[in-house]
Amino acid sequence: SGYHPNPYHNATHAADVLQVTHFIIEGGGLKSTINMTQNDCLAALLAAAIHDYDHPGFNNNFHIRTSAYLAILYND
Repeated sequence: SGYHPNPYHNATHAADVLQVTHFIIEGGGLKSTINMTQNDCLAALLAAAIHDYDHPGFNNNFHIRTSAYLAILYND
């Protein structure tokens, strides 16, 4: 699995975000309010499900302070 065993950015969090996104789209009325197509709904739900895939559990500041590879790669 691409979800690491860290305390927050894990598979349980992904499932929670997916469920809340589904509720906002369907139960909350977003779908009808902005006339979402089936593709729009699929894209939103897919994004919710994978938004933290392979997240290492550290924030940007940590990466910068430790000169991590990702901080150097994406340095402005």
